Amino acid sequence: GVRVDGGGGLAFLALTEAADAVAAAALTHGVAVAAITNTHGVSGRLAPWVEALAREHGLVAVLVANTPAYLAAPDAGDAERVLGTNPIAWAAPRPGAEPAGARVVIE
Repeated sequence: GVRVDGGGGLAFLALTEAADAVAAAALTHGVAVAAITNTHGVSGRLAPWVEALAREHGLVAVLVANTPAYLAAPDAGDAERVLGTNPIAWAAPRPGAEPAGARVVIE
């Protein structure tokens, strides 16, 4: 497995480092997993990383993240923060599809 310590910074640099390392490991071993720790800011789009793994390396990729509770639940009757964004993205290559490198991406 691949483990990347984000050094307390935004997750995007750690995501890029992990994607490169996990691609190399998956191409060598047939399957790989990466864990990113000690980061902030994974509350937006994850699709660019899984899409690149599918397009550039022909890999099926799943990326999930958990975030701290940022939002109060609707209709909860108080302002306690209980919900995070917890994004997920999935991508797979489509061999033989046009245009070249076409892929399926769900975010």
